[in-house]
Amino acid sequence: MLAAMTSIAWASPFQVGLNVNLAMAGNTGVSRVVDETSWAVNPAALPYLDSAAGDLEDDVWQKMIGGSIDVAGDTDITTLNLAAKQFGRPYGMGLGYIDVFDTEIIGVGFGRTFGRGNVSWGINYMNMNPDAGDNANVLSAGIYGKWDYDQDAATGVLRYGAVVRDLTSDFLPKRIYDAGLATTYAGLDVAFDLVDISDEVDRVWRCGVTKTFATRSGDWTVGAGLDDNDLTAGVNYAWSDENQSFKVGLAWHEVDEGDADDDILASVGYARNLGF
Repeated sequence: MLAAMTSIAWASPFQVGLNVNLAMAGNTGVSRVVDETSWAVNPAALPYLDSAAGDLEDDVWQKMIGGSIDVAGDTDITTLNLAAKQFGRPYGMGLGYIDVFDTEIIGVGFGRTFGRGNVSWGINYMNMNPDAGDNANVLSAGIYGKWDYDQDAATGVLRYGAVVRDLTSDFLPKRIYDAGLATTYAGLDVAFDLVDISDEVDRVWRCGVTKTFATRSGDWTVGAGLDDNDLTAGVNYAWSDENQSFKVGLAWHEVDEGDADDDILASVGYARNLGF
């Protein structure tokens, strides 16, 4: 049981992902994903939650909430995640609940930019409560940054990230190191992750690509990728109404290990900009 938990809960960081946005593109998230799941995947991304919110006043908060559940397969994952960022401030925060393979996880994350705002640091805490075994208190830290490599193209931005998981080795025998690169160019969002760089549990390469199609009624995002040797694919639909937005999605994850069934994950999300 412990071997399965460590492989899935950390080397992934989760086999299916915390939402469809993460799962559909090979579970690449160390540098690509900036949403309500960032508190767990890379908390250093939390200060950039408002990057697509437009020109807002400094007292406006962007708040996100999202939940996911597996509708097919053997992963048995349920998640509920929240995140918030005050526009014009250098920090973001998040928290969440994750239930995967008979292990309940409750955690919080915080991230803050420094310097000119193109680099940030973050930290998260997770209390892991398995049905069989002792509780573990897990502390992790990450960095996240952006580099404009094409000044003539608004989308020519390289994002990079790294996370050190379980700093005190309370859950794993040794720390786990993850790193990722992502870029958006010519309408495509492409990402690469290397999980468990030092191969303490299971070193895994991941890659993924997504593309968003804008329509009058909303935005469709399709994605595909590889999580090690497993194929992934999915679709998200998002629509907005004044200061709020909604999203729904489905993702498929091929499972090639043993007799396990392929996973299908469904997720919903809601975001709102609020001034106080």
